[in-house]
Amino acid sequence: MNQQTPTQTPLATTPIVRLFKAQGAAQPLPDPNCALSVAEVRRLYAPQYPGLINAVIEGPVESEHEGMLYHTYTFAEMVAKKG
Repeated sequence: MNQQTPTQTPLATTPIVRLFKAQGAAQPLPDPNCALSVAEVRRLYAPQYPGLINAVIEGPVESEHEGMLYHTYTFAEMVAKKG
């Protein structure tokens, strides 16, 4: 009986880079620590960008550039409704 062992091909992995957009920041903010949740990142950047304290987290928006996968989150200021 001829048994063949299946060949296993390694899975290709693409690292995911998180970026954060905040009002008042000229460039996207880098991920300070990938172990932090998005809410924790918002809290970490809030002293530099006070509008983040009550900001809503939008995203992620996924994009790819030169083989890197990016997840971009936007910290959007809440719009108050008068009514």
